[in-house]
Amino acid sequence: MRCSFEMAVFHLRCVVYCGCVSSIALDAQHIDACTDADAISEAEKQFARLPETRPGLVTLEDDAGRVVWTLQRPVPSHVSVET
Repeated sequence: MRCSFEMAVFHLRCVVYCGCVSSIALDAQHIDACTDADAISEAEKQFARLPETRPGLVTLEDDAGRVVWTLQRPVPSHVSVET
C-alpha cells in the first residue's frame, strides 16, 4: 500500500469465545494503513476469517488509543453456551 504521507499503525484486538463463556481466545496484531477506512477494511477481512458459529468481539484502535471501529458477533441462537 502506498501513501502520500506516513502510514499509521492500528491495533486490532480479537476476543473469541470457544465452547463456553469462560474459554476465550485472544489475538492482537498491528495493521499498517494510510487511512482509518483502509485499516477498517483490513480488520473486517481478519474478523471474517473466524468461524461464524463463534461469538466474539473485535476492536480496532489507532496509535493514540482512539477506538476507530468495533464489531461484536453474538452467540447464534442455535448454539448453547455453558456458564
